[in-house]
Amino acid sequence: MKQRKALNIAVEAKLWKYNYWHNEAVKYAQHIYSSDSIFSFIPKNASSTLRWSIAVDNGILDVDCDIKWTTKPPNSWIFNPTLYYQLKNNYTFVILRCPYSRLASSYLDQIVRKPHIYLTHWPKENILRTTLDPLMSRYVTFDRFVKKIRSNKNFLYGNAHWIPQFRFLLYDDYDDYFCVEEFGKVVDTLREKIGFKVYDTRKRLNHGIDSLKKIEVPNPHKLNAKELLEMKNNGEIVNPKSLFTDEHIEIVKNLYAEDIDLYRSKFGEKNLMFPDTL
Repeated sequence: MKQRKALNIAVEAKLWKYNYWHNEAVKYAQHIYSSDSIFSFIPKNASSTLRWSIAVDNGILDVDCDIKWTTKPPNSWIFNPTLYYQLKNNYTFVILRCPYSRLASSYLDQIVRKPHIYLTHWPKENILRTTLDPLMSRYVTFDRFVKKIRSNKNFLYGNAHWIPQFRFLLYDDYDDYFCVEEFGKVVDTLREKIGFKVYDTRKRLNHGIDSLKKIEVPNPHKLNAKELLEMKNNGEIVNPKSLFTDEHIEIVKNLYAEDIDLYRSKFGEKNLMFPDTL
């Protein structure tokens, strides 16, 4: 086993609970038992696929079980590593994503499907959702979403799907850094290094927009959630890149500067949505 050094541990803290960002990162870490490996999952970065695959590999699920298991938040925490395995393990890895692409995906998936999140910061069910969604769906645009993230720090850090990616990191150095844009490398490398099989859940969960026809429309950043949901139901969607105006690019560049720097340092600029703006 390798000895690790975890990030964000406040040694001078009197109580362990005050190691806030470390403890948050542990919530998003998964222990793969068969290889004593630690995976830091980041929402919107193929996290459902990896969490499902880990549950199968760890032996609590059959591959044919109800795929919606991954959508229930409490199931995300059951494989959190103990302190021992956080600091001693055989292999660590994380999957990153272009910050622009991740934010667009958060809007087109989370906000468009559940526009009440714009107010509540986190998905709600039952009467709150059924009351708010019809109202908010005509109000929330990508433009409003991005500008609220800029103006409201609680909103920026209130939902894991758009919290900056560096906040999920348990270590300052992982054995492997992967990116969503080259997902085939994840599948091949994990199979070769730790004998781990990845089960791609994206189609089964109806996540992503790969199967939708990309169309061009005027001012897509001004389309509201209702209009975009209707497009998705008709098998169409705007090109995520077209959502960004120069103003939005600048906002993301500033808010997610650490994520952009991290991504560039590991993968270069070829998969960044707006490399020329850096």
